Amino acid sequence: MVTIKKRVITTALLGLVASPLLADSGFSVGAEYSEGDYGTGETSRSWYLPVSWRYQEGNLRASLTVPYITVEGSALVTVGGTPLSPSGMGMSGGDATTTTTTTRTASGLGDVLLSGSYRLLGESDSRPWLAATATIKFGTADEAEGLGTGEDDYTLQLEAGKGPLSGYAGYTLLGDTATLDYNDVAFVGVALDVPLGKSRALGVEYYTEEAALSGMDDLRQATLSLNGEVSREMDYSLYYIAGLSDSSADSVIGVNFSSRLK
Repeated sequence: MVTIKKRVITTALLGLVASPLLADSGFSVGAEYSEGDYGTGETSRSWYLPVSWRYQEGNLRASLTVPYITVEGSALVTVGGTPLSPSGMGMSGGDATTTTTTTRTASGLGDVLLSGSYRLLGESDSRPWLAATATIKFGTADEAEGLGTGEDDYTLQLEAGKGPLSGYAGYTLLGDTATLDYNDVAFVGVALDVPLGKSRALGVEYYTEEAALSGMDDLRQATLSLNGEVSREMDYSLYYIAGLSDSSADSVIGVNFSSRLK
């Protein structure tokens, strides 16, 4: 299993697994801690606590993720680092204006995610598996508290893999706020799973995404994960994410437990 870290720090988690559709349904719970300045010059710290449900029928799988989030730090970014102000951000070329940032502590419902995946091709000796995923991020996080933008986002991505290698690419339409017109962004990721016995695997992944605002750095990050079985009915994933650009979180650490319902 490979965790795709996408925007909602939690990126992840969360129906964001670049692997062929598995014949399982069930629930997942997770906990993730992240910190970074996201180019603002002030460190933000956040907790992302998602509860997810997934269901599969044949080649179709659906998932719903409802997170609770807590954030402490700059009011210029959301929990996932999405900019809420064009000023004071760490923009390249030195063209950012200087502002006084506001520090806040807030908690509440995060952005709810609804995702659907369809397996287009199964893996064979001569071809990779191929799947398509569509995701809606509902703007349910409180924009007044800086927990989210308050707008809906729409993502479409293609995933493919063969053996231990997998990759994905997609495009997100970002909802504009009353004060900001975001750029729609393209993203791509590649991953490698290394088996560690029958029930564990080590995963490494590289991910990059275009900047949501002109003049900012593109998001770039690397993930190291350990995935395995707690029991025949439950899987786990431990992961660490290192930010490789000013727009990324400096570091993220998380754990996810996923049950399988027969």
